[in-house]
Amino acid sequence: RTFTLNFPSTAFFPGGISTAGPTFKNHGTGAYNRVSVAFDGASTENAVTGMFVMPDEYVGDSSTHKLKANICYYTNNTSSTNNNIQILASIEGIADGATTDLQAAQSFDDSPSPDVVTIPTVQGSLDIHTYDLTTEGADDGIAAGNMARLAIVRLGGSDGYGNDMFLASVSLYEETV
Repeated sequence: RTFTLNFPSTAFFPGGISTAGPTFKNHGTGAYNRVSVAFDGASTENAVTGMFVMPDEYVGDSSTHKLKANICYYTNNTSSTNNNIQILASIEGIADGATTDLQAAQSFDDSPSPDVVTIPTVQGSLDIHTYDLTTEGADDGIAAGNMARLAIVRLGGSDGYGNDMFLASVSLYEETV
């Protein structure tokens, strides 16, 4: 790996690509307190990180490197049927001096393909799904040193699982092919 950035659930804000955003959910109390981002099962929702700078170590050459996201999530699923979700990750890259109005616009690639993921059949079980931003066309042509935001999208309502998906964390990294 050339770099790894880890984002806890609290690094994501509801909306960002559109106004449809998930809510924060607190599971447990005291020592068992876990805050997640709850993506609704009935509609498409997205959550976006705050701005960060893409690391200087980022190579960005798709012939030798892949940009990926490990999406860590869990559900309240207890059924062995209707247990697929559709999720994707997308990155927004804005170069220094670019003309994108940061107060009124976003520049996420709006054409990445979602992955269909089979979720665990045991309630609360963690699953880590690796989404390849390079292969799915979700890397927005980003370069090292660009201002960046990372988005997670769940395509609820059409994925077969009608309950919430709880985002625990995301690890963004680049690896050698």
